[in-house]
Amino acid sequence: MAPGTAQALEWSELQAGRVHADVLANTTAVAASPVPASSLSCFGLVFDAVYTPVWTQLLLDAKAANCQVVDGLQMFVGQAVRQFELFTGLPAPSQLMADTLVKALGQPAAGSPK
Repeated sequence: MAPGTAQALEWSELQAGRVHADVLANTTAVAASPVPASSLSCFGLVFDAVYTPVWTQLLLDAKAANCQVVDGLQMFVGQAVRQFELFTGLPAPSQLMADTLVKALGQPAAGSPK
């Protein structure tokens, strides 16, 4: 596959650990990890759109597999920042937004698992 491209793959290939890629993005709302922990070492970065809990089983498994992890809070705040700027025409207080969300959820932010 050429750099900078994406490709749809068969679920069974992912489950069997036969998929190697730079990024794995989970956008499902499943509570359990949708990908076997043994398959995660095939990815450099794992993103999970779920933000409650912040540290999903997928992200914990990915961290254990030495993947870079990105949690759903980062996407949530990124969307809020852009919406704020579009609606107000002003720069968004992004750090305040992130801090408020983390405090409201009462969960550790990415980089500090349970």
